[in-house]
Amino acid sequence: MQDKQAEYANNNQSDASIYKVGDMVYVDNRDWQTERPAKKLDDKYASPWQVTRILPGSKTVEVRLPDDLANNGMFNVFHPNLLRLYVPNPVPLQEPPKPQPVKVLRKDGSGQLGDECLVDEVVDCKKIKNL
Repeated sequence: MQDKQAEYANNNQSDASIYKVGDMVYVDNRDWQTERPAKKLDDKYASPWQVTRILPGSKTVEVRLPDDLANNGMFNVFHPNLLRLYVPNPVPLQEPPKPQPVKVLRKDGSGQLGDECLVDEVVDCKKIKNL
Protein backbone atom coordinates (compact mmCIF):
# COMPACT_ATOMS: atom_id res chain seq x y z
CA MET A 1 0.00 0.00 0.00
CA GLN A 2 2.72 2.46 1.01
CA ASP A 3 4.78 1.59 -2.08
CA LYS A 4 1.80 2.32 -4.31
CA GLN A 5 1.24 5.71 -2.63
CA ALA A 6 4.92 6.56 -3.00
CA GLU A 7 4.77 5.65 -6.69
CA TYR A 8 1.82 8.00 -7.30
CA ALA A 9 3.39 10.80 -5.28
CA ASN A 10 6.75 10.49 -7.03
CA ASN A 11 5.18 10.73 -10.48
CA ASN A 12 4.60 14.45 -9.91
CA GLN A 13 8.00 15.17 -8.38
CA SER A 14 10.75 16.99 -10.24
CA ASP A 15 13.83 14.94 -10.90
CA ALA A 16 17.39 16.14 -10.41
CA SER A 17 18.54 14.01 -13.36
CA ILE A 18 18.12 16.90 -15.80
CA TYR A 19 21.09 18.60 -14.11
CA LYS A 20 24.66 17.39 -14.42
CA VAL A 21 27.76 18.26 -12.41
CA GLY A 22 29.32 21.35 -13.97
CA ASP A 23 26.02 22.75 -15.33
CA MET A 24 25.22 26.37 -14.60
CA VAL A 25 21.84 26.98 -12.95
CA TYR A 26 19.81 29.95 -11.78
CA VAL A 27 18.47 29.68 -8.22
CA ASP A 28 14.96 30.89 -7.37
CA ASN A 29 15.21 33.47 -4.59
CA ARG A 30 11.54 33.66 -3.59
CA ASP A 31 12.36 32.72 0.02
CA TRP A 32 15.34 35.04 0.40
CA GLN A 33 15.11 38.40 2.13
CA THR A 34 17.18 40.78 0.05
CA GLU A 35 17.98 44.48 0.26
CA ARG A 36 15.39 45.40 -2.37
CA PRO A 37 12.59 47.63 -1.05
CA ALA A 38 9.83 45.42 -2.48
CA LYS A 39 9.78 41.75 -3.42
CA LYS A 40 8.09 42.43 -6.74
CA LEU A 41 11.05 44.61 -7.77
CA ASP A 42 13.55 41.87 -6.99
CA ASP A 43 15.04 39.48 -9.53
CA LYS A 44 13.19 36.18 -9.65
CA TYR A 45 16.37 34.15 -10.01
CA ALA A 46 19.87 34.71 -8.67
CA SER A 47 22.81 34.69 -11.06
CA PRO A 48 23.95 31.37 -12.55
CA TRP A 49 26.05 29.17 -10.30
CA GLN A 50 27.72 25.86 -10.94
CA VAL A 51 26.27 22.50 -9.89
CA THR A 52 28.88 20.74 -7.75
CA ARG A 53 27.05 17.44 -7.18
CA ILE A 54 23.73 15.65 -7.36
CA LEU A 55 22.91 14.08 -4.01
CA PRO A 56 22.23 10.35 -4.49
CA GLY A 57 19.01 8.93 -3.11
CA SER A 58 17.37 12.33 -2.89
CA LYS A 59 16.07 14.79 -5.41
CA THR A 60 18.36 17.64 -4.45
CA VAL A 61 21.22 19.49 -6.13
CA GLU A 62 24.26 21.06 -4.48
CA VAL A 63 25.35 24.41 -5.96
CA ARG A 64 28.59 26.35 -5.47
CA LEU A 65 27.49 29.65 -3.91
CA PRO A 66 29.69 32.74 -3.61
CA ASP A 67 31.58 33.12 -0.34
CA ASP A 68 29.48 36.04 0.91
CA LEU A 69 26.26 33.98 0.69
CA ALA A 70 27.89 30.86 2.13
CA ASN A 71 29.34 32.86 5.04
CA ASN A 72 25.88 34.36 5.70
CA GLY A 73 24.52 30.92 6.50
CA MET A 74 22.88 30.27 3.12
CA PHE A 75 22.48 26.53 2.58
CA ASN A 76 23.84 25.36 -0.79
CA VAL A 77 21.48 22.41 -1.45
CA PHE A 78 18.31 23.09 -3.45
CA HIS A 79 15.32 21.15 -4.71
CA PRO A 80 15.13 21.03 -8.54
CA ASN A 81 11.89 23.06 -8.44
CA LEU A 82 13.99 26.01 -7.25
CA LEU A 83 16.51 25.71 -10.09
CA ARG A 84 16.45 26.73 -13.73
CA LEU A 85 19.07 25.63 -16.23
CA TYR A 86 21.25 28.43 -17.59
CA VAL A 87 21.17 28.56 -21.39
CA PRO A 88 23.82 30.82 -22.93
CA ASN A 89 22.68 33.40 -25.45
CA PRO A 90 22.90 31.91 -28.97
CA VAL A 91 23.53 35.32 -30.56
CA PRO A 92 27.19 36.30 -30.13
CA LEU A 93 28.11 39.71 -28.73
CA GLN A 94 24.58 40.28 -27.45
CA GLU A 95 24.89 39.07 -23.90
CA PRO A 96 22.46 40.81 -21.56
CA PRO A 97 24.09 42.48 -18.56
CA LYS A 98 24.62 40.14 -15.64
CA PRO A 99 22.38 40.85 -12.64
CA GLN A 100 23.87 42.50 -9.59
CA PRO A 101 25.08 40.14 -6.85
CA VAL A 102 22.38 39.10 -4.40
CA LYS A 103 22.74 40.46 -0.88
CA VAL A 104 20.72 38.37 1.54
CA LEU A 105 19.97 39.87 4.93
CA ARG A 106 20.82 37.57 7.78
CA LYS A 107 19.31 37.35 11.21
CA ASP A 108 21.49 38.42 14.10
CA GLY A 109 21.38 36.92 17.59
CA SER A 110 18.19 38.79 18.54
CA GLY A 111 16.25 37.15 15.70
CA GLN A 112 15.66 40.42 13.88
CA LEU A 113 17.00 41.39 10.51
CA GLY A 114 19.93 43.75 10.60
CA ASP A 115 18.16 46.63 8.84
CA GLU A 116 14.86 46.40 10.71
CA CYS A 117 13.85 47.61 14.14
CA LEU A 118 11.21 46.52 16.61
CA VAL A 119 8.10 48.70 17.07
CA ASP A 120 6.91 48.91 20.67
CA GLU A 121 3.51 50.43 19.95
CA VAL A 122 1.59 52.35 17.29
CA VAL A 123 0.83 55.81 18.66
CA ASP A 124 -1.55 57.05 15.98
CA CYS A 125 -2.80 56.07 12.56
CA LYS A 126 -4.84 57.73 9.87
CA LYS A 127 -6.78 55.77 7.28
CA ILE A 128 -6.75 57.26 3.82
CA LYS A 129 -9.43 56.33 1.36
CA ASN A 130 -8.35 53.85 -1.36
CA LEU A 131 -4.94 53.15 0.21
